[in-house]
Amino acid sequence: MRFFVVTFLFFSFNLFSQDNADSLKTIFNNSSEIKKIELLNNLTSIYIDESNWEEAEASALKSIDLSIKLENDSLLIQGYQKLGLVFYHQSSYAEALNNWKKSLEIAQQSGQKSDEALMLNNIGVIYRQWGDFKTAIQYYQQALEIQEDLGDKENIAKSLSNIGNVYYDYGVDYEKALDYYNQGMDLFQELGDTIRVAYLTNNIGFVLKELKQYDEAQKKILESLTLFRSLNHLPGIANALHNLVDINIIKNEYKQAINNLKEAEEIYVTLNDKLNLALNYQSLAKTYIEMKDFNKALFNLDKGYELANELGIKNDLIDFYAIYSDIYKKTGNYKKSLEYFEYYSELKDTVFREDYLEQIAELQTKYETKEKEQEIELQKAEIAQKNLENKRQKILILSIGLGFVLILLFSALLYKQFREKKKANALLREQNLEIKNQRDQIYEQKRAITDSIKYASKIQTALLPPYENFHGEFSECFLLFKPKDIVSGDFYWTTKKDSQTVIAAVDCTGHGVPGAFMSMLGVAFLNEIVNSSKELKANEILNELRIRVVTSLHQTGREGESQDGMDIALCVVDKDNSKLQFAGAFNPLVVVRNKEITVLPGDKMPIGIFRQGAKEFKNNVVEIQEGDAFYIFSDGYADQFGGKSKKKFLIKRLKELLSSISDKTMSEQKELLEQNFTSWKGNYRQIDDVLVIGFRV
Repeated sequence: MRFFVVTFLFFSFNLFSQDNADSLKTIFNNSSEIKKIELLNNLTSIYIDESNWEEAEASALKSIDLSIKLENDSLLIQGYQKLGLVFYHQSSYAEALNNWKKSLEIAQQSGQKSDEALMLNNIGVIYRQWGDFKTAIQYYQQALEIQEDLGDKENIAKSLSNIGNVYYDYGVDYEKALDYYNQGMDLFQELGDTIRVAYLTNNIGFVLKELKQYDEAQKKILESLTLFRSLNHLPGIANALHNLVDINIIKNEYKQAINNLKEAEEIYVTLNDKLNLALNYQSLAKTYIEMKDFNKALFNLDKGYELANELGIKNDLIDFYAIYSDIYKKTGNYKKSLEYFEYYSELKDTVFREDYLEQIAELQTKYETKEKEQEIELQKAEIAQKNLENKRQKILILSIGLGFVLILLFSALLYKQFREKKKANALLREQNLEIKNQRDQIYEQKRAITDSIKYASKIQTALLPPYENFHGEFSECFLLFKPKDIVSGDFYWTTKKDSQTVIAAVDCTGHGVPGAFMSMLGVAFLNEIVNSSKELKANEILNELRIRVVTSLHQTGREGESQDGMDIALCVVDKDNSKLQFAGAFNPLVVVRNKEITVLPGDKMPIGIFRQGAKEFKNNVVEIQEGDAFYIFSDGYADQFGGKSKKKFLIKRLKELLSSISDKTMSEQKELLEQNFTSWKGNYRQIDDVLVIGFRV
């Protein structure tokens, strides 16, 4: 069953009403520059509502460009706010955070306190999504202090509600969550904002459910349902009905659970919300399974499956197959149960395989324009030569004009030259037209390729382990990941097997698209190796990874052959026995214990072919003590040029920096490392992907 807690995002108001996009475009051409920016911001909001992400991003970027030209801080703040919202709704949280931090910086520099508070709140929402609850609370509290100074009751209420959400998510202090929800509720009631009162009443019901106060939880969600009904807010009514079902089942109120889902079904039909309708049928099937009425369970599951299949939502179809298998198992039809379990397994593998192949297809287009660009350069040289010839002809004609007395003697020659010039001009016009057409074609191709690589970046990010995985396995950790290009050759990876956790920082040959190809191989191979290993040893994982890379790339060690591969630092953490295994290919493990640094170097050979003769990697074992801080990284941070000396940062300076900040929290360490990198780099371009991981066990 689906429970959700409402989160409040803040934004500046648009100066135009939400007219449709076509009418705003009509007004656009006859507007002043400032009104054009305001119209673009309004268009962005409309496209977001329509989930038209490409147009939304284009409008926001155009607004930002115009605002920069006019040096208008207020509109520039709004432009970055809107662009952040575009990325947020696509779950591109790093991009959203980047734009909202730019908006925050401008608001702070220009003293625009209201916008500063809005962005502090939204940045807190991102950290909440990542599970970094401590950082989320800090941003929410800063926003709340400013809003209290401004006396902005509506946004004070939203901030209080968001702080309550963090305590709800964190799951250790539900009483504080209730306190903040009730404070927000009082303000929304004072403002007469009934719909937000309804959502907060629903949130309070969720907290009471976690406290196992089921009667009170049910009462609160029913209260929110009454409010939604008074507003005729159909999505809220359907969600409240759906959210009651968990409590109905806990209290064995199966008939009421069915009634709630039936009413929700009618609303989803009215709204033509096929996705939620399919999931509603799925919940009906699960409820009938609890009631052991397997015929009705199958009937509703069939209806939901038909809708899900029509929508082509493969991830949800996977769940349907799993439920089918469960029903047939419980009814003793083991043949059917096995059949649907095989469907489930096959579709799950297919979804992963299709995503993987799509990444490769998207990335391959990167190189298709190289030959075209060379042709254009050649044509430009030919045009320059023709222009030079035309200038010479003009000089010749001028000389003939001055020597008019000689025209009769040279008339035949002049006529011939005139015809040649006319022919050359006609040829030049044809070439110019052809070059213009080719230039436009190349522009469209490059734009399409860039869009494809941006989308490939989202797919690559989806393949990497979620940030929450790191927090779930370590008492504290941070991940500093700054790709040089849109896609990255560095990647991080973690997984858990039995009581052990494996974590790695990997640097593939190259960066950008070539590196990204290698990174996908690395992720796939690490998953296969660890899942198939009976006993986890850090050095044996690297030995097997090297064999697979060499085999896949057909490396034999011959002269002129591809030397592609990976550098890696990999740890196997056994919390039960307080031990950590480490193995590395070139890259080290840095251990800081009571401000004292110990460096375990990686073996001086890569994950790939090694002409000097590959040996087995060394397995290092560390006894973990309380307070130990561990760091693994690629070479991007240390190799960055910058500073007053315009030289590399170097590994020695990085070790000293890690030692000096090791007593701080991991989230503070990440911010200090990021600030130091930005300060050191200055105006220099980033030369490589940057990856640093820190953790305490």
